[in-house]
Amino acid sequence: MRQPSLRTAGSIGITIGGVAGALLIPVILLRPRLDVAQLRVAVSRDLPTGTQANRIETYLDSLHISYNSAAPSSGPGPVAWTIQASVQDLRRPHLLSDGIFLTFRLDSAFKLIAADVHESWTMP
Repeated sequence: MRQPSLRTAGSIGITIGGVAGALLIPVILLRPRLDVAQLRVAVSRDLPTGTQANRIETYLDSLHISYNSAAPSSGPGPVAWTIQASVQDLRRPHLLSDGIFLTFRLDSAFKLIAADVHESWTMP
């Protein structure tokens, strides 16, 4: 029985790499993406003013959006607590963006005062 040459093994490796690369391109281009405007509308619809912090966290969990627990806010006015959340994985709208960032401002009773949803870019 004849042994395969190194040249044949290299050709097989290149072929497998080419096939894997060809399969990866559609995955990246056709990945599920979040739309910033739609997410903004959904947040304002599903989390009205006065929503408790634990409900906000449950909502973010349901969307698989990472967040930090409510932290004291240093800003002026009635804002006492802030929840920061972000989508920085492949679901972000543009591969070159930093992601979608959400900020939930809460009063001293941990009730929602305002929510902000925006996409961030560090590139010019």
